[in-house]
Amino acid sequence: MKTMRNIHFIFCLLGLMAMLSCKKDETQAVAGDGIAAVLHADNPKAVVFNAETADQDSLTFAWQAADYGYAASINYTLQFALAADTVFASPVEVSFTSTTAYTVSGSAMNSLLGRLGIAADSKEAVNYRVIST
Repeated sequence: MKTMRNIHFIFCLLGLMAMLSCKKDETQAVAGDGIAAVLHADNPKAVVFNAETADQDSLTFAWQAADYGYAASINYTLQFALAADTVFASPVEVSFTSTTAYTVSGSAMNSLLGRLGIAADSKEAVNYRVIST
């Protein structure tokens, strides 16, 4: 009986020592209320893309940097969707690392619009937004 009590005492003592011996020494990042990336709407309402403007810079998309309340590596994605796709269910995406602007040439924009299924020589409204992760 005394041996069982000693064994029980030793296990309790070891358990207590194990709980008290751990020390948390890492720094933890805690996400608070951050500031989302905000796209600046200073672009024209209508832009024509054709052969004459293929090599020229046609649009510049710029946004305010996101701030998550701690030093984070932030990736941005510019999404394009047809105007009828208001929830961006099937967007065309262009991703960036830490940059807050994107200047696109006429030919690159034609390529993006083609990936949305927009035919050449047609008029189509397109929604765009920036997301940060």
